[in-house]
Amino acid sequence: MSEGKVNLYQDFVSSTMYVPNMAAGGGYGFAGSSSTLYYISRGGSDTVINLRACNTYSNRFKKMANDYFKDCNDLIDKINSKYFDRYGIQSVVNYYNEDCN
Repeated sequence: MSEGKVNLYQDFVSSTMYVPNMAAGGGYGFAGSSSTLYYISRGGSDTVINLRACNTYSNRFKKMANDYFKDCNDLIDKINSKYFDRYGIQSVVNYYNEDCN
C-alpha cells in the first residue's frame, strides 16, 4: 500500500455466518461483515504491528504513534492536533516517509 522508511499494509477480511432470521418470520439466512486491517513496519524489517483500527484520533493510535514516530516531532504534533483525517493512516505514513528525516 505504501512503502518507504515505514511501510503500510492492508488486508481485507470478510466473514459470513449462517444465523437465525427472525425478521422474515423465522428460518435461517446468511449475514456477513467485512473490515480492513492495517499493519505497519519499518523498511527492511520482518516485524509488523497490527494497528487494529486506523482511527488516527483514537488514544490507542496516538500512543502507538508517539512511540513509533518518536524521531519526528512535527508528525506527532500533527497527529495530536488532528491535522490528518480521522481514517488517514496512509497520509500519516506518507508524511513520515516524505517529510521526516
